[in-house]
Amino acid sequence: MKNKFENYTVAYIDFLGTKEKINTNDIECLKTIEKIFKETNDLFKKNSKFIHNSIKTKIFSDNILMFSKGINGLFDVATYSAVFQIRALINGLIVRGGISFGSFYESKTFVFGKALCDAVVLEEEIAVFPRIILDKKINDEELKKYVCVKDSDGYYYIDFYSYYPTVEFNTDTNDMCKKLKKQIIDLKSKNNNVKYIQKYDWLINYHNKYCEKSKLNCECYIN
Repeated sequence: MKNKFENYTVAYIDFLGTKEKINTNDIECLKTIEKIFKETNDLFKKNSKFIHNSIKTKIFSDNILMFSKGINGLFDVATYSAVFQIRALINGLIVRGGISFGSFYESKTFVFGKALCDAVVLEEEIAVFPRIILDKKINDEELKKYVCVKDSDGYYYIDFYSYYPTVEFNTDTNDMCKKLKKQIIDLKSKNNNVKYIQKYDWLINYHNKYCEKSKLNCECYIN
């Protein structure tokens, strides 16, 4: 086997709270994840100019790996991550993740390398909240300006609300946020576990900041 390492953009994303769902109803949980994946792919098939065909994905249990060769794949991975995250929220799941860049090897059987390890560390140890953060060694100013927001800890995360209307046409922003508001309130009411409270509080704060920035109707806000 010829192990050829190349530089890749790699995203590692984890569904939060799905272990309980798997234990309760693994078939239903699997159907939801498959639906999110299909909806994301269908959107990009309809709007192919927003992403190249270089992105690859692997799903294992409640984790998804996205990767694309070279630094030019960064925009593709970030875009795909943004739409995947909002499709997950619409379907009642929240995600957290990390995006890194560096040495990576992939085959039909293996995925391996420093970029993957770094992305996993970002997700498991640093992201904390339902956000997909960029490795600090990624210095793409255009990406940070148009696709990301800088958080209070200095990490940039994918601004998935802002990017979604660009990809899915005919989406009224007020209607979108009203729908997401209902979903977030419903999700929080079903998760009284202390470890999830701060995650939903972060998501509510993000939601309201987007509504304020976009000058949306008052009924879009979460009180």
